Amino acid sequence: MSDDLQNGGARKSAIAGRWLTDPGWLVNTDPEQVLAALGGAAGREEVLAAAVYRASAYLHRDAGAGMRRQLLALEAARYGERELAAR
Repeated sequence: MSDDLQNGGARKSAIAGRWLTDPGWLVNTDPEQVLAALGGAAGREEVLAAAVYRASAYLHRDAGAGMRRQLLALEAARYGERELAAR
């Protein structure tokens, strides 16, 4: 694989990871886009956010932003992550 492709993949992964720690993005972005970005999670916060999202991902497709917010807060609380649940 060329360096350009490898660097582009790393850049895309870093961007996806940054989004994964943004609760507003997780709640307001189309669930299919979020699910596609979950594989780019790296680091504790990003991996945790991805796990929390995946726990109720099957419900996100048909839920509005308000319901997704509640689902994510509930899942974060189940993981014992009070700070994440509050965000």
